[in-house]
Amino acid sequence: MNISPTFIGVLADFARSSKDLLDLAKLFPGQSPVDQKTLDAIDGFQLLGKMESEKGIPIKMKPLNGTDYTFVAYLNPVDLRVPRDRLVGDFTVFCKVQRKFKDNEKLDLFNPLGALKHIQRISKQSRRSTKTDLPRELRDTIKAPAAVIIPLAIYR
Repeated sequence: MNISPTFIGVLADFARSSKDLLDLAKLFPGQSPVDQKTLDAIDGFQLLGKMESEKGIPIKMKPLNGTDYTFVAYLNPVDLRVPRDRLVGDFTVFCKVQRKFKDNEKLDLFNPLGALKHIQRISKQSRRSTKTDLPRELRDTIKAPAAVIIPLAIYR
């Protein structure tokens, strides 16, 4: 299987490493290399990555035989023996299929604004329409044919 991280996961890892570089740059006197808005954006992507991994790190897997099938799994960070960024590439996965997607079914791997939609439906004060969708560029939507799996072992 070829394992790939979610888009939010990639952005969160990039934000984490760029934040480390910016902290190193602060040691040298002079002008900061970035403005406050950029620092806020980096912090926001780190927060999104943290929110994503709290419910389990979502990963997408594609079989190496070229089929269109996609497998989705949520990994518990406590159970990982390697850093998250090393779970990219070709692996052998021993797993149990939890459920198959129905025709035309789709799944957003990470949607922090979904809870907000639910709250707005309940709230009587939210009669005005509020945009609560993630931008298309930040969404990772998996469409059928796909399955949610429970990985029992992942190894090279």
